Amino acid sequence: FFKYYEVEPLRGFTGSDEAKKRILGGEACLWAEFVDGTNLLARLWPKASAVAERLWSAASVNNSEDAQFRLDVHRCRLLRRGIPAQPILNGYCGNYEV
Repeated sequence: FFKYYEVEPLRGFTGSDEAKKRILGGEACLWAEFVDGTNLLARLWPKASAVAERLWSAASVNNSEDAQFRLDVHRCRLLRRGIPAQPILNGYCGNYEV
């Protein structure tokens, strides 16, 4: 997730401040040779969570070392909701681990 988290979403943007205000969001894409219907969601999360945090947080929220702990907690939330997600850190999310 580090390489996804460390991207500055507006780096290289040359538009005006007014144009910058009109940006509504972004997207996270996943390309891989060994992804199919059996592992798509687990591979996508938490990378998409990292992209979402960078897109929707203040520009000052950009430390990937700090983010790994937040994203690990979020992974456990995903698992509790029945959404498969790859681990970020060594740890255990209780009875929700598959």
